[in-house]
Amino acid sequence: MFRILTGSDYDEVMYLQPSKLCRYLICPKMSKIELFNRLDFSQNTEGSKQAMYMGSWLHKMYYEKNGNTVNNLLLKEIRKHYGKVLQKQILIERIKVILRGKFDNLEINPVLGTVSVVEGKTTGKGRLTTRELSAALFQLQIYLFILKPILNNLGWELDKYHYLEIYDQNTYTMMKRIEVEEDMETEEMIKEIVKSFLGLSPMMLPPSYICKRCPRQVKSICGRTSK
Repeated sequence: MFRILTGSDYDEVMYLQPSKLCRYLICPKMSKIELFNRLDFSQNTEGSKQAMYMGSWLHKMYYEKNGNTVNNLLLKEIRKHYGKVLQKQILIERIKVILRGKFDNLEINPVLGTVSVVEGKTTGKGRLTTRELSAALFQLQIYLFILKPILNNLGWELDKYHYLEIYDQNTYTMMKRIEVEEDMETEEMIKEIVKSFLGLSPMMLPPSYICKRCPRQVKSICGRTSK
């Protein structure tokens, strides 16, 4: 069962979205800015709009793929008991950190009766950069961390393997499906990231050329220039 933190356990609350938290592996400062600022993405570039459209297409594709399968029954059971947006809370330096997000998909192994978590990403560049790939894999690990106790409470076990699927924005086809095992150090990594947000540990910034890919809404707050 989950332990609910009481007011005597913590001094403040911090909400973190896995999709933004994982971007720490691209750039810590970008991740922090996106997590703690209200950014206006209404004037997105055509490339950004395409990425958003593909994200919606991806979720629709997973929904239609599940249909009336056992996968869909499990997804409905999770939504019934835990809602569409899943949460997990952990205590870090007297701050109640609440991870909140929606995972992409689940797959049930028909032989073992175990559950794999699936994270989908899209790109129009033919591949993800090394940092983007690391961030996507970390996002999958965060959802494993959130989902594991939920699935256990519902009588399910995680499979040994989980999957990152990468889709081409131009052809709507899967380019790559990466097999991933659960990283037992995910919670510690999240704690270290939060400590860097709080200024309790150093925040190591990437080379400045990474800034070229940064959304302009983030650049306007960050102030760092690319080279």
